[in-house]
This record gives sequence, structure tokens and C-alpha cells, in this order.
Amino acid sequence: MKSIPRQSFRELVEHSQAPSVSIYSPMVVAGSEVQQNPIRFKNLLNEAKKVLTEEQQQMLAPAEKLLEDPMFWQHQGPGLAVFLAKDFFKYYQLPMDVKPLVQVSRHFHISPLVRVFNEDGQFYVLSLSMGGAHLYRASHFDLEEMELGAAVPKSLDEALEGLQKEKALNYHSQNTGGGAEAVYHGHDDPNAHRQDLLRWFRPLAQEVRRLLNEQGGGPLVLAGVEYLHPIFREAIDYSGLTDTAVMGSIEEMSEKELLEKAWPCVEEVIKSREMATLERLNNLSGSGKTSEQLEEVVKESLQGRVDTLFLSQEHQVWGQWQEESEPNNFSFETANPPAAEELMNLAAIHTIRKGGKVHVVAPEQMPRGAGMAALFRY
Repeated sequence: MKSIPRQSFRELVEHSQAPSVSIYSPMVVAGSEVQQNPIRFKNLLNEAKKVLTEEQQQMLAPAEKLLEDPMFWQHQGPGLAVFLAKDFFKYYQLPMDVKPLVQVSRHFHISPLVRVFNEDGQFYVLSLSMGGAHLYRASHFDLEEMELGAAVPKSLDEALEGLQKEKALNYHSQNTGGGAEAVYHGHDDPNAHRQDLLRWFRPLAQEVRRLLNEQGGGPLVLAGVEYLHPIFREAIDYSGLTDTAVMGSIEEMSEKELLEKAWPCVEEVIKSREMATLERLNNLSGSGKTSEQLEEVVKESLQGRVDTLFLSQEHQVWGQWQEESEPNNFSFETANPPAAEELMNLAAIHTIRKGGKVHVVAPEQMPRGAGMAALFRY
């Protein structure tokens, strides 16, 4: 699956060029109904064509070429997102369901992707095995590997390379009946093995802590065979390390399985953090530091005043706003004409550009049933 790297998400947020086309299409992942995938997508392309000139329609050619590849449509995730502009074409297979949508405007429609890249929903996974260590940035839907520093040993063998030849031992672990049993070749002293692991884990832990602190911190989930966990916990000093962990042989897990096992370890922590922000927003209602008025929130997002923005996942407001030439003039549409701008999406774009956070939540979580609500910086 071609997931969206965070750098690419930022590129979509920063993009500003008219016309820009965003297409979201729900996909069937298995069964005979996969044949409907290209048909649905072609219909959405035709919607975009209705508001583009004949010359502008040429930029849709890369997306139309996808229709010629039957295998492409048979290997999809639950959703497909396609972004086009002059000299720009990106498509991403999404790990979650989406509703069909076409937008042609100055900006790309990024609101559905916020669920993947919400910073408050971010956590980390460190997988440990004798084959090596891997650090991932994660969300409920996605895993992305982070690069460890070149000087950090990536495995036990690397950590022991500088030791005497007789101490360069080959260790491996084998999983039996869901548990893990350590087997040591060339050494019958478990304490010596433990000390060698600490030689690896200490610089690794220091690098992991540095990287996570640079990212603003967040929960860290350990994954690996059971006997490695207490040794690594001894090596690292990081307050975000979760008590629960993923146990088992990492070599036998796909990234999808790893994420499925890691998410329950952080789910309550992340949900409670989001609820705490919502509670703060409710407590500050009427103080001038919050707003649920769309026009005010959109304007203030452009000025960088929005610290945290909440959007109802079932709510959209279509219209036009000339943010530079006529910042006080809004027009609204009752439906979703492709040439209109989704104004809540516009507020999300400006909030992210200015360093704010955006949450997309269920309608019942929104204060007073609002479609959007903002917590201001000042």
C-alpha cells in the first residue's frame, strides 16, 4: 500500500495553486466488487472535468492513465486519494474509509487525512530483536520508520564489534508456545549476555530519547521477545514509555500486525489527551479564547491565532472566500459544487501551516453540536 509520508502530507498542506483537484474515492478491497473501483473513480474524474477548461483538463491525464491498469484497482486499501494540479500528481492508498469527494479550488482537500497525521494522536514503537532495532512514528492508521543515527549500533553484533573476538558471540531467541526462551551460543552465563545487551541498549536508548524529544515527545511502545523488555527498560530514561508492550517475535510480524498490537497499548492515553483538550475548550467557552463561528475561526486561522481546531467528521461547509483580496467576504453553497472550497478544510490548512493542531472527531464529541470549534492562542 502506498501510504502518505509525513513530508508529503506537509507538501499537500502548503500547496496553493489554482486550479488544484482533490479526489477521494472509497475502494472495495476484495471480491468481485473490486471491478467497481475504476468505474467509481472515473465518475469522480468526470465531475472534476465539468469545472475545468479543456486546457486545464489535460492535468487529469495521469489519473486517467490509472484507469488503464486493471491490477492497480484490484490491490487497494479502503480509500484512495488523488491530488492533481499543473505539473503535480500524487495518489495515496488510504488505511481508512472515505466518502466520495471532488474539490477544485486553490488548495487541496486534506481534512480526511488529519486522522492519520494528528499530532496528538501520534505515538512511537520501538521493535527489538537480535536482528536489529527499528523505531517507528505511528498513528492509529499508519506506521512510518524513523532513521536512527549512523553512530548508533543497530544490532547486538554491531555493539560487540569492538570487543575481543571471543566475546563476539552469536545470540538468537526462539519463540515456543507464545513465550520466548533465550538461547546463548558460546556462553553459558546469562548475566554476561545481559551485560552485552546493555552495551547495545544504552546508546540505542539515548538516541531514541533524543529523537522523540525532538519530535515533542509522546508515548513509546516496546515490541519484541519478552526477555528483552526489562533489560531495555533499565537502559532508557523516558517518561513516555508505556507499561504495556507488544510481546513476541518481531521478525514474524508484518508492520500491519505490529501496529494492530501496538495501538491498544496507547489508545486510552491518546483518547484521554484529546478529551482533556476538549474539556479545556468547553471550560473556556465565553472567555474570548474559543469560537464555534465558522467565519471567525477561518479568519483567525489565517492570522495564526488558532492553537487547536476541532472538526466534526460529518460536517462540511462549502463556499468561497477570497482570503487575500476580500478577507471579510464569505459566500456559502448549499451543496458540494466541485468549484467551491470546503471552508472547514481551509481553516485546517491555515491552522497546520501556522503550527496549530487539528482534530477530526465524531459529531457527538463536538461542544454543543458545533461543526467546528477553535481554541485560540491568545
